[in-house]
Order: sequence, then structure tokens, then C-alpha cells
Amino acid sequence: MSATSAKEQRAKQREEAAREREQQERRKRVRRLAGAAAGLLAVVLAVILLAGGSDDGGGTPESVEGAAEISRLLDGIPQDGLVLGDPGAPATLVEFVDPQCPYCADAARDVLPAIVNEEVRNGRLNLELQVLTFIGPDSEKLGAFFAGAALQDKAWHLSEVAFRTQSTENTGWATDDVLEALGGAVPGLDVAKAIDQGNSAAGQQLLARSRAAAQRSNVTSTPSFLVRQGDALKRLELTELTPDALRAALRKAGVRGVAG
Repeated sequence: MSATSAKEQRAKQREEAAREREQQERRKRVRRLAGAAAGLLAVVLAVILLAGGSDDGGGTPESVEGAAEISRLLDGIPQDGLVLGDPGAPATLVEFVDPQCPYCADAARDVLPAIVNEEVRNGRLNLELQVLTFIGPDSEKLGAFFAGAALQDKAWHLSEVAFRTQSTENTGWATDDVLEALGGAVPGLDVAKAIDQGNSAAGQQLLARSRAAAQRSNVTSTPSFLVRQGDALKRLELTELTPDALRAALRKAGVRGVAG
């Protein structure tokens, strides 16, 4: 190799090394920016949630996603423990949920509002919530909170709010701050008391009853829907997770007067 060729080769190698160093620095900058963006997003989400939190339920419900809509949906409908609606309704729609189940969140957002407005308000149905916690630790923490809210007759309101703000399964997202924010979006809920009650013997007994009910009915997934009329309890088979499919399953199970 001539001296000129060797010199050109060394120059080329220096240029390639310089380009590689520049690319490495660019990748580092991108990673730093991505990390900063993720951190900023987490802070923004926390601020949005915490803006609604207070220990006496006196926060600003509108600051939690869907809270105002849920308040309008449930306004004036009686709640008793885990039951929403007229206790004398001829049929009870039983829903088994896990607080972290994404399909339960779909049902809360896309299916149940129509059922509440068209079937519960007119007294044809009441709804019974059965809370399971099999997905993981965040489910257990939220499930206990649901049970504590049930002891204040606020379970349906809290569950609807929680499903609208659900996060990724088992990432530790159900922090105390998140619970306080969700509870603050429920009018009249004593948040600190609900957290304590959920971990009390009475709250844990509600969850144990839900587990026992699931075992009796062979419920192994969520959401699962059953209908009770008198002493008869029937499993509903839905073709899809929509209000029309749920109404069709109720009619097939013999529930009279369901819209269709």
C-alpha cells in the first residue's frame, strides 16, 4: 500500500470513528429526552388525579376522568352495600369484576351506562357487584377499597370511577395517592374511613363472600354476568360486550320487559 493510500485509509477510519461517536451521543440524547418525557407524563397524570383527592370526598370530581358523567349516571339511584337500584326489582344482574380487568373497564364505560339508564332506573333490574382480586396486588388493594366504599353504600360509584382511570396491570399504580384521588371523586365518600374499612374484618368478609359466590357459580373470568330471579341464578352468555348483547342475554334468561 502506498503512503498516500495509507493516509487516506487512516483519514477514512477517523471519519468513521467520529460518525460513530456522534451517533452514540445522539442515541444518548434521545434516551435522556425519552426519560424526561416519561417522567413529565407521570407527573402530569399524578397532578390530574391528585387534584380530585381529599379525605372527606370534598375534592373536585371533574378533575378525575369521567367523574362528572358517573355522578350524573348514578344520581338518585339507591345503593345498599354492593347493590345498585331498587331492592324490590324483579331481577338482579350480578357482575363479577376484578378492579384491574381491562374488559371490566370496557363494560363499565361502554355497556353498563345504558343498562343503568334504561333498566335500573325504571326498576326492572338492580345490579349486584361481586369483587374478585385474582390479577395481583393492585387488584387486592383496590378490591379492599371497593369493599370499604360498599360499607358506605358507594361501591358502584367508586368502581365506575376506578375503571375509567385504570392503568396497566400490576405496575404498582394503585398507590395511596391514587386511591385518595379516586375516592375524592365520589361525592360523600369518607376516603380514609373507606381505606380502613376495606382492610377491616367487615370489608374482608365482603370480598370473601364474592370469592365464595364465584366458586359456587364456577366463575373463573371477568367480567362475568349472571341473573337472579327469585332463587334461580343463571349464567349469561354474551356474544359481544355491548348493551344490546347484554339485553339479548337477559331476555333469553327470561327477564321480562328488557328494552329491545
